[in-house]
This record gives sequence, C-alpha cells and structure tokens, in this order.
Amino acid sequence: VEHHSLWLIRQTIHHYMSRVLTLATDALANRGMDGSILSMDLASLVPSEQPGKLSEVLKGYYNHVLEGQDLGVVSSHIGPKRREIAQALVIEPVLLWFNLSSPDCPPIIPRCHWGAKPYRGSPFPLALPLPFLYIHHTYEPDRPCHSFRQCSRSMRAMQRFHQDDNGWADIGYSFVVGSDGYIYEGRHLGNHTRRQNPYGYGVAFIGNYSSSLPSLHALDLVRQHLAKCAVDGGRLQANFTLHGHHQLVDTSFPGDALYSEIRGWELSCQSYITTSARTSTYTDVHPSVVRTQ
Repeated sequence: VEHHSLWLIRQTIHHYMSRVLTLATDALANRGMDGSILSMDLASLVPSEQPGKLSEVLKGYYNHVLEGQDLGVVSSHIGPKRREIAQALVIEPVLLWFNLSSPDCPPIIPRCHWGAKPYRGSPFPLALPLPFLYIHHTYEPDRPCHSFRQCSRSMRAMQRFHQDDNGWADIGYSFVVGSDGYIYEGRHLGNHTRRQNPYGYGVAFIGNYSSSLPSLHALDLVRQHLAKCAVDGGRLQANFTLHGHHQLVDTSFPGDALYSEIRGWELSCQSYITTSARTSTYTDVHPSVVRTQ
C-alpha cells in the first residue's frame, strides 16, 4: 500500500509540474492524492484502532477548521493530515481546497484563492432556499480553461470587465465552472439574469458553447453535484426549476449547443428538475420574498 501510495503522490506532483495538457483534471489529481494519504494512514493502524465507519474518517479528514496561517488564512475545510502532507510537498494551497460539506458537493475554489477584488457596495441578503437555477456560458472568454492558473485568470478578467466596464458591484455570476475540475465562487447575489437575480443562482460555464459543449466532467459538476449540494445545504429548493438564460432574457446565452444539452437534464436531487421552453419574466414572484434582514 505504501509503495503504491507514494507512487500516486509522485504522479500528482508531476501533474502539477508538467505543462503537458492531459485528460486528468486538477480535482481528479488531488482526490487521487487524498486517497493515497488516507490509505497510508489507515494501513498503519492496528485492528483495534481501525474506524468503524468510512464516513467518520472522511469527516475528520475534510471538515477540520484551520487554526494555522500558511494554508488557512481563511477558515474553511481541510484536515490536519492533508495540511501536513501539503506543506511537506509545497503544493499550491488552492489546489488542495475542497468544500465538502456533503459527499455530493463539488470542489469549489473560494474567491480569495482566484484573486477576486472586493465587492463594491453592500451585499443584499437572499431569501433561501432559492427556487431557480440559471445556466449561462461566459462567451468571453470564449475558450474553456484547463488549469487553475488559466481559470483564475479568466475569473479576474471577467470580474474586471463586469466591475470596471459594466459598472457592476462584482462579477456577475454566482458560480463559474472551469474545465479543470473545479467550480469557482462568484457572488452570492449575482447580476446574471435581468429581473431574476434575487430568485436564483446564475451558473456560467467558461467558454462559448454556441456550437460545442463543455467537457462531460464540467457538465457533471453542475448536473450531478452542485445542484444536489445546494439542495442538501438548504440553498436551493428541492423542486427548483432550471432555465437557460435566453428563456428569460432576449439573448443567445447560454449558446444553442449548451441549451439543447440542459433541456434534457433530469437532476436527481430530492426531486427532478423541470425545464421549461417558455419565456417568462416570472412576475408572479413578488419582490417581497427577498428578505432584507
């Protein structure tokens, strides 16, 4: 076990050091290293010390509030064993950051790690759980990003454009999906879908998907993980409705190819997502549902 685990860790380091594009995402490489670290740790225990449930092991591994400063300037989830190995290998902290409040939650890169500028103004609270999820593509940048460095650069460019050129308070999207295996944190109340921003999350795939689709892995991050994570965490209603951007606004977003894809989605949360082809401004959703305290 130890020999195989050390080989996997070396392969993970090679993944980060190499400039060669591969099908392995950063998230996949990180999780491979996590498995190696855990297997080595568990293999060293005598039978009487073996944990009874794997779920308890995973909770202890990920859900540990940082008390240090090197990998923990911000309070988040990372286990002591993981932190110890990460510091020893000198791997970028952001590439080891996972938001795993439930097994279905995808790896989410927080704002501080992609280099976000501060929100301009006072954030407006949301009335949770929200009833809608809106799908977008960024269009510009028009190409998918395949590494943390590329995706972070795209996030900063979009935030700069939205704040400086559009005059918005922050980047427009709630979440942004890269092709590196990660979802990037945007802003809690987005500026993504005109007149609908308080009622749903705006999720954008980096790239132009008018005639092609995001990678299967990127699609699954939203379809199989983000939605269920949001429902389980009380952020999204179990019977929420999924819409493409142009179902609500006169726009080509999220691109014909991506829109055709999401119309066929049936996301198993606690119930199935319903997709609608009709265009609506949802005037039946009264502004009073948005709490101000």
